[in-house]
Amino acid sequence: MDGVNAFGFPWCVFGRTPDVEEMELDLPIMIPLSNHWKDSCGHGKYRGGVGTVQIWVTHHVPQIFFMAIADNSKMQTPQPLFGGYAPCTVPGISIRGADIMERMAKGDNSLTMELYDILSNKTIGGEWQNEFFARATTMFNQNDVITFGFATGGSGYGDPLDRDPVVPLIYSFGATCEDLPLDAFLVDPTKISNSLRIINTFFDADGTICCGSERMLSESLRSSCSMADDSFMDPGVKASATLMEAGIERLMGEGRPAVAIEVAKRMGILMPDSIVLAVMAGPVKLASQLTGLSAEKMLQYPNFLSLTTKAILAFLRAMGETGIDMVAIREDAVGPIDAKFSTVLNRCYSPLWNTAKFYGMHALLMPEQFAPENGALYKKMINKVIFPTGTSPEAFEKFRKPSFSIPCSLLEKEMDEIESFLLGSEIIRFLESKKLFLVTTDHEIPGDIDKEKMIEGMKKIKDILTQHGE
Repeated sequence: MDGVNAFGFPWCVFGRTPDVEEMELDLPIMIPLSNHWKDSCGHGKYRGGVGTVQIWVTHHVPQIFFMAIADNSKMQTPQPLFGGYAPCTVPGISIRGADIMERMAKGDNSLTMELYDILSNKTIGGEWQNEFFARATTMFNQNDVITFGFATGGSGYGDPLDRDPVVPLIYSFGATCEDLPLDAFLVDPTKISNSLRIINTFFDADGTICCGSERMLSESLRSSCSMADDSFMDPGVKASATLMEAGIERLMGEGRPAVAIEVAKRMGILMPDSIVLAVMAGPVKLASQLTGLSAEKMLQYPNFLSLTTKAILAFLRAMGETGIDMVAIREDAVGPIDAKFSTVLNRCYSPLWNTAKFYGMHALLMPEQFAPENGALYKKMINKVIFPTGTSPEAFEKFRKPSFSIPCSLLEKEMDEIESFLLGSEIIRFLESKKLFLVTTDHEIPGDIDKEKMIEGMKKIKDILTQHGE
């Protein structure tokens, strides 16, 4: 079992921290941020619970004196067991002459109370100081950020590679949980975030998705370009390129991409210990959706593919800024490709995989089908692929830690059929050899799926994978 988030104090295991409002009444401080601290746990087959973070600001007094006796800035006191990892260390951060109170008073919308954004971009103005967390008594003036009050999580137990890596693609199904029409659900980040958290907790999955529709970018580009739903671009004419450029400029400011980004931010706060995965169309698939042409034919239009790559990059960077963990790039089935078309694909995929690496995300190619002949060429471009279950073994022999997708329809099968399918697949072999990276579903789980059968099927899949992963 994973550790409990924000469980208690080392010196008072069953103690309870007071509410921030009580602290603000008792002490001359303001606490504008008090959250779980994402990824502060020690990872393992069973991870430690995540810790917390608060921001303390001098309030209602001209000066305040502060000292800290905690350590763990260089090395953590709690240590892991049997291949697990220790929790992260804690810096001693303060900001003198901070502008946070002034901006809050003005209602500055650019000030976000998200730890990742604050630390990465130093969104609070002032003189930042980073030192050992334990500090001698020091005076701070009114409105100074006295400290970021970090409390890390617990240590990991067991090798993280032994975790049961299951992240089902459940997104639109949340509309059923919220009893909302799908159109209303997909534009409400609050409803989406709450439903995803409930679904993830219920299924005890290792992760959740923050956007699941592979058609989201194409539909948003059509809307930005004022295109009718039944119309297509001609990739060989300059007018299409001009239209695409204009659409890309407006892509991130409105519609469902903006909703997806907001959901990703919220999932990082609501589920700090869980993998957050984004699913999006790849350059070839996005081009096919916009032009109506097949994947093979789109490879003959490298200039248009560079534009779809540019659109995906804009969305990928925005997702990276939210701190998500993984991105699955969906592509249509492509037959055997030669060196020429391999070069075209490499020019599309290289910037995407490099951007994901920059933001610390795992990028995985998720093709509808995988031609074994393409294995060696793809291995030169990318290092992670989600293979459809049933793919020829020679396709994934080139990849050190493959991932697999199982059919959504499997969730509605009888229990013996589910067990027979999994035991006859390559999933179990790679799981038992500790070489499996991820298991997911081949498509987003539909909203009209039999709910009771899905619950039973998901539990059976988890039980089988856990049994063979021991």
